[in-house]
Amino acid sequence: MRWLRGGVIALLSIAVLVLVTLLSGYVFRVSLAKWIIADYLPKDAQVTCLKFDIGLSPTLSINELCLNTQSVDIEMHQANWFLDNWRRKESRLNIGKLRINHKNTDIQVGAAPVSLELPNIALPANLPRITIKSINLQSYFLQQPLEFALEQSSASNFMLSGDVNATADYLDGTLQGTINWTPSRVIKQSQLLQEKTQILHQRLNWQALINTKIESQFAMAGKRIETSHSLHIKPQIKLESCPISIEAKGKLLIDLTLPHLEARVDASNFPISADLAECQLIPAQLKGLKIGNALLTATQPLIIKGNALLTNSVELFLPEFQLNPVVKLSAIELGFDQSLSLDYAFDLASSLVDLRNDKLALNGEVALTSNGKVTRNDNKGTMISGTAEMEVSAPATRWAIADRLTNSFNYRVSFSNTDQLDLSLSGLQHISGIESTSKLGPTIQLSEITTDWQMSHSAAKTWQIKLVNKIPDVIVAQTKLVNLINTSDVVITADSGLQLIGRSTLEGISYNDKKLNKLTFEHELSANLPTMGMLGKHNLQLGSGLSMQIIHTEKDVKVQMAEQQIKSLQKLVNQFNSKVQLLAGTFSSEVSGTFSSSNYSGSLKLTDNSLTYDDFEVLFLQLNEGFSFNSAGLQLTRGKINIEEINVGVPISKVTLLVNIVDNVAKLESAEGELIGGTFKVTDLWLDGRKQRTNISVSGVDLADIAALQKQQGIKVTGEMSGILPFQFGYEEGIIQHGMLTSDGPGKLTIQDNAAFDLIKSQQKELSFLQNVEYRQLSSKVELASDGWLDLELSIAGRNPDKEQEVIFNYGHKENIFTLLKSLRITSSIQDSIEKRIEKRYLEKGK
Repeated sequence: MRWLRGGVIALLSIAVLVLVTLLSGYVFRVSLAKWIIADYLPKDAQVTCLKFDIGLSPTLSINELCLNTQSVDIEMHQANWFLDNWRRKESRLNIGKLRINHKNTDIQVGAAPVSLELPNIALPANLPRITIKSINLQSYFLQQPLEFALEQSSASNFMLSGDVNATADYLDGTLQGTINWTPSRVIKQSQLLQEKTQILHQRLNWQALINTKIESQFAMAGKRIETSHSLHIKPQIKLESCPISIEAKGKLLIDLTLPHLEARVDASNFPISADLAECQLIPAQLKGLKIGNALLTATQPLIIKGNALLTNSVELFLPEFQLNPVVKLSAIELGFDQSLSLDYAFDLASSLVDLRNDKLALNGEVALTSNGKVTRNDNKGTMISGTAEMEVSAPATRWAIADRLTNSFNYRVSFSNTDQLDLSLSGLQHISGIESTSKLGPTIQLSEITTDWQMSHSAAKTWQIKLVNKIPDVIVAQTKLVNLINTSDVVITADSGLQLIGRSTLEGISYNDKKLNKLTFEHELSANLPTMGMLGKHNLQLGSGLSMQIIHTEKDVKVQMAEQQIKSLQKLVNQFNSKVQLLAGTFSSEVSGTFSSSNYSGSLKLTDNSLTYDDFEVLFLQLNEGFSFNSAGLQLTRGKINIEEINVGVPISKVTLLVNIVDNVAKLESAEGELIGGTFKVTDLWLDGRKQRTNISVSGVDLADIAALQKQQGIKVTGEMSGILPFQFGYEEGIIQHGMLTSDGPGKLTIQDNAAFDLIKSQQKELSFLQNVEYRQLSSKVELASDGWLDLELSIAGRNPDKEQEVIFNYGHKENIFTLLKSLRITSSIQDSIEKRIEKRYLEKGK
């Protein structure tokens, strides 16, 4: 029995030990629990409070549990874990209140990053069903705490309600579910987001945008979080004079990889469309292109990695404009520090007929392509192009048409946050086969225009443009311009003022067989673009030395030729008549009028002009008259021309011409002057080559001077003659017909020591009465043929005082007057050169 007593004592001892252990465990349950839990907590975590009881159900009642880490404080109150007498496979955990506080740890730069990797866990099969009536989540980056509740409907299904509404399933280490939310709740919780989005309130219909309902699906496992967001937004961007309606509808797929927060965003099913129909900044003529609707699509995923967003393809479509993408962006790197780098390419194709403009009436097919790179750092950015090409096939306007236009160019744009923009462009443009189509004037043809151009826009908002235009030929009716080269420097200021300084050279202008060589223009133009007010000055210099200035506004024009040597017109005159030689004198002219009408007025001044025509001489011509020009042609009323001397062999001096020009037809109203000691006058003579008759009135011609022209020794005549010489113009048969000259009074004829006369006298003794005649009347009929032969029928009636004999004598004389005058001109030129006479005249004027 001794062994039995020993066994009972052993059992009682064990029972006492177990009872003592249980009593000790209950009494020291808190300390014991803390000691056990500590082995399962991270190194920086600790339990700072714990109150719980164990009931008979059995039930674990946790009145208070406090868990603290460096970044999170967790408090749990009024929790009950119902074990259901250990028989139920699923126990229940009800928590009355769970409080989570996320703290700002102020991690220093260089410190080891906190891993955000999700634990790869599997829920145990006997995990209690959890219900949390109140979860209070506080965080340093939340404006106010989030309040929500959690309910577990099955072993792996959870539901959140309150400030966050979501359902989730946790199975085999993956947590997936759905969250319904609005941006307003997110922004409301973040002071930083409120500050960053404040500027958008005035530009967007803000409340409608942030209250957009979004359904987000998520799946989280290990290092990967996959989300899908379904939303439909229709904000309007409220820009001044250009409201833009935006619409985006579809799904955004976002994959997040931990611990470095690398995200992959698939927006291929989330196109963004824009409607610019109400934008007043789009010119009316561009609205025909149907560019008011735009569609932006990211065809490749967007990667958020480190501090940047990366993607390789974003395309901009104008669906109503063309089917293929208008703009393609690639190699995009957008930093969260606002840095940017991307490659771009755009491709535009359109018919110019869609550019509605009644004044231009554009036609032709245009294609524009370009590529380049955009970079931005430190609030400064640049856009640098690679190859850019523009081609227009069969371009046409209301006034002209061409075969083809091409433009190869490159550009560089610099910009900054200070609203500073610098732009530079340069290129080469070529237009071929140009022809005007306007019916208002003659057809203008240009084989081609080649233009080297540069453009720049400075920070002062000033445009600078440099142009070099080369045009091989321009044909207008019978006029041809050869090898026109123009260079222009243009400045457009911020207030839309324009300044142009340029130079044009022209190898030649030809009209039929007439030509001007080596023309040079100097241009200076200022304008106000909004009002189209302008002032232009253009100086023209010909190779011959001729110069003129053209001054114009948008309405008026004035052409001025300051006083200059008449010799500068020699090359021009030679093309019309090579027999004319300009010797001396000056001229000046001015023409003014308006572009809106065809009425112009002007003046011409000739001072001391001397010239020769063949071997005829015109000395010291004076003209200072005004004229007008209209649609009918040149008009001049009684213009007065004074000529000091015309030498045709006999001197014609003090000549005054009165000329009318009506509708481009010139008429000599009168011409009068001094001739051989007398005067002459001609009236009513048209100068357009028509057949006509007029009279030349001759008065007081000195017979002594006429006799001197014959240079016959011993023949002397005194007295004067007057008469009428009927003059025919444009007829072949004669110049003067049935002319008559008669003496104005008595005179005297003497012939002495003239060998020719003496020879005739020896054969006809009665001629001796002519050796000394005091005539009462002397007359002559005059006939002048077009070939220069002059027929004179002289009649003398008088008395020989020596022989006291009445004398009546009739004599016929025929001589070629053209030959006579030519010989007289030759003799005159030998005796006294015209250059000496001109020089003498200027010396006398200088005195």
